[in-house]
Amino acid sequence: MELWRSLLVFHLCTNRWLVKNSASLLKTSEAIFGKTITYGVVKATFFKHFCAGEDSHEVLSTVKRLQAAKIGAIFDYAAEAAIDDAKSVHVGTHNPELEYDRNTELSIDSINTASQNPGCFTAIKLTALADPVLLQKLSRAQMHMTSKFSLFDTNKDNRVSEKEFLVGLNETGCNVSASENARLFASLKPVDGQLDWIQWSSYINIANLHVQQPASMLTRALGMSVTAEEQQQLVRLMNRLNALAAEASKKNVRIMVDAEQTYLQPAIDSCTLDLQSRFNMEEPVIYNTYQCYLKGTESRVKSDLERAKRQGFQFAAKVVRGAYMVEERRKAVEFRYEDPIHNTISDTHDAYNRTVDHILQHISRAALCVASHNEHSVGFATSKMEEYGIAADSSSVVFGQLLGMCDYITYALSNNNYKAYKYVPYGPVHEVIPYLLRRAQENSDIFGSVGKETGLLWSELKRRNYVGLGSS
Repeated sequence: MELWRSLLVFHLCTNRWLVKNSASLLKTSEAIFGKTITYGVVKATFFKHFCAGEDSHEVLSTVKRLQAAKIGAIFDYAAEAAIDDAKSVHVGTHNPELEYDRNTELSIDSINTASQNPGCFTAIKLTALADPVLLQKLSRAQMHMTSKFSLFDTNKDNRVSEKEFLVGLNETGCNVSASENARLFASLKPVDGQLDWIQWSSYINIANLHVQQPASMLTRALGMSVTAEEQQQLVRLMNRLNALAAEASKKNVRIMVDAEQTYLQPAIDSCTLDLQSRFNMEEPVIYNTYQCYLKGTESRVKSDLERAKRQGFQFAAKVVRGAYMVEERRKAVEFRYEDPIHNTISDTHDAYNRTVDHILQHISRAALCVASHNEHSVGFATSKMEEYGIAADSSSVVFGQLLGMCDYITYALSNNNYKAYKYVPYGPVHEVIPYLLRRAQENSDIFGSVGKETGLLWSELKRRNYVGLGSS
């Protein structure tokens, strides 16, 4: 029955018209048949194939099955929110902060369940822990602040001197004395009287807004202003993240912070790097996610690697191609800004492989999850590991695929002693549906080339029927 279901799901997912219109078809079904029947069908098909259950305890049977094949699990409570969803949740008397507290407790429960299975990860999304509208505003402020560096760097030598710093502050309307300027400049820990981009972005960021120190005061002075309520929201977000990181560190569980849309990502990156600087000092507890379909990802990876080296913490990354292409391109057209995604799929493949290669070259002070359903990229990573003398069973490099997809890659990696993992989504069906719809849309190209996987499924069905007939 499971094999037949898998074949049906793959067949439906290869229908591009069906995938493209899946959200509207689902709403139509709800209107005609009701949510109970609609969700029942979804649960029996797509949910059953791509998800492991409705709560972390239901997931355990799937995890045990994977562990029997030497495959680890990445627990993922697959609740998602976007800007439009966040705006609607503020209508009426519903208190979204209570929902974010509930999601934090669910993530702690996930960490505790994962701790019962050594080597497992837990994935989190910041949009499940804070208002996406707040994250969008903080992301805009972060981008505004980072753009100030080039304005302060008047001689364009990629450094900001104390004199340039004073001139820049005054030109932005922050009139300070020479002594106050010296104090603020020193708080950013210049080297040889100069600030470079790494130092600038390390100390002038939104993660500092909730604390009272020179860098946070400077951040506010340079235009990263928030209201009193937004300040409290940020404090609550950082408290939630700290609680999750502390619990994971205590329980020997690693956390993967999922990437999200580009209009939210600068805030997510800032919060994640702040966590890494405090919880990755000895072991890689917190992993950031890098989407290689974005044009700026390679430079971000190099910058963050250098930051980790200077600040003495372990760089840890999950490298993916990307999961929001449909929305990103639609937004770029709608708001008339440059498409942030590489022009061709070939460019994305090349960027992915270069990023993996660069991290592998620095693996002595890094940890990497090669998250890919692309055979060539997985093969590229394993060949580079061999070239650089990295053992197949090194704990510094793991591989990941989604539950229900490319099992033949996952099992092949495990059979050859590589650290193989399955991303294991779970949650109530009605909360997981947005995740399933997005995955179907974003992975339509992958689903269009699942001939190898469906061929293996047909072969197994024929084998079982043959055995059954032969024994009758």
